[in-house]
Amino acid sequence: MDNNTIKKWLDNSRLIVVLYIVLVIIILVSLFGEERDKLLKEGFSGNVTTKVTTNATQKAESGNDDESNKNVNMVMPVHSILPSFDQSQRYYGVYLSAKKSGDHLDNFIYTNSLESNKWLKPVEDLSLSEDHIIVDLSYDSNKRLTAIGLSMANGTAEYDIFKKSSSDFKSDWILMESNKKMRSLCNDLKNGSLLGCSSYDGQIYESKNRLLSYKDWFGPVNFDKPMRKIMFDKEGYMIGIGLVDNYIYRKKTINWRESKWDTKNYNKTKVYDLVYDNDGCFIATTKDGIKKQTHPDFNSLFVLLKDFNQEHEDLLDNLEILKFKTGNEYLDEEFDTTTELGRDLKRLYEFKKISKDLCSSKGKFNKGNINPDSELVNSQTLNRQNDEINELYSMIDDLTYKLGM
Repeated sequence: MDNNTIKKWLDNSRLIVVLYIVLVIIILVSLFGEERDKLLKEGFSGNVTTKVTTNATQKAESGNDDESNKNVNMVMPVHSILPSFDQSQRYYGVYLSAKKSGDHLDNFIYTNSLESNKWLKPVEDLSLSEDHIIVDLSYDSNKRLTAIGLSMANGTAEYDIFKKSSSDFKSDWILMESNKKMRSLCNDLKNGSLLGCSSYDGQIYESKNRLLSYKDWFGPVNFDKPMRKIMFDKEGYMIGIGLVDNYIYRKKTINWRESKWDTKNYNKTKVYDLVYDNDGCFIATTKDGIKKQTHPDFNSLFVLLKDFNQEHEDLLDNLEILKFKTGNEYLDEEFDTTTELGRDLKRLYEFKKISKDLCSSKGKFNKGNINPDSELVNSQTLNRQNDEINELYSMIDDLTYKLGM
């Protein structure tokens, strides 16, 4: 073989190698693009077939086939779950989709039986917009559904907050002004302030406005392990779902603002969302379907709901379940606010709750334990808080006297 032949053979070999490398790069880029789309839709792993049926299909299955809609089988898990206020057996949810980010998707669903894992799509289009998919559901203090919507803007994920115009879940979604970073919301069970888990760092931030503004936040409050979402357990401890591993964590003490996440004693079941059942056991949405704890203990094992065969006494009513899920106390249901006595009792309870929180803050400031992540506190702020506390106690005394308590 002469030199020219050898040179030509080497050139051809190099060309083939280069082509192979280019081909491999193209394949990797393609795979990465698909994985990126999945990550932008919350990054969950594992699939489960969840039957999602339209109301028209429900009619067809019962013998009324005048509608042409067909069953829709989603090869994605339900990843957000929320009990209904109106019907004890109804749950709202949202599911992940195989569609790419940017495609229009109405992913709001509901079920009247968790055991069946049969989810229905309302006849109405309950999507947030042409550009958003729902990634989390909650309620505000007025029982209005609140949703976090994910959209893409120049290749960047943005999280917008939507709220229903009324307590009717079929009412219109209203886009709220927000900072586009909060991936989930919850209220502080202690004082009612609005909290959010940031999509940027998984840390907890607090609204600067007691009127629950979604725009201005401060924090991180107590920088710690990143979480996807938070709620509270039946003892009042903050619960978190890990951002990276989806495990269930709990704060070491009931004071979540000063306590760290317990990274040794945690529940190693991977979940997407949690809600209590009436017996005090957690119900979880997972990649395998709906699961439930076998016992009302934090570290209790989870089994598929259809396989749950334990018998426990009811520990929680529906309002308590919603309180621990959202951090809101729905006092209109506890007190009969159609009467003057009920309204006065509600105000009395709220005043005591706020004043207790202000007193706690006052004590920490007097001891010099000021959180470096909090806003600066000066003498004017302390004096204003003292005035608020004294005014609240005066109002409490007046109400107590009027009510004969």
